Amino acid sequence: MTVTFSRYFDDAGFSQPCTRNRGLDAAARPRMKEGKDQAMKLSIKGLALASGILWGVAMLGMGLANLIWGGYGQQFLQTMSSVYFG
Repeated sequence: MTVTFSRYFDDAGFSQPCTRNRGLDAAARPRMKEGKDQAMKLSIKGLALASGILWGVAMLGMGLANLIWGGYGQQFLQTMSSVYFG
């Protein structure tokens, strides 16, 4: 289980570590290092999924824009048609 700490800002605007253990079971609490922030880790699966969805939405949007306004993004769509068959 990966545990990360969020931060909050005090009245003066300074960042303070959040020390609450919301959502952790009693067995996970002793493994946490008190007072030390743990680095966030990049999820490769999440990055790949988000990139794929964003690329698909961009291709769909460009295709729909080309249907609505003829000639819009024509060079981009010709380039992509050489990569994607069909």
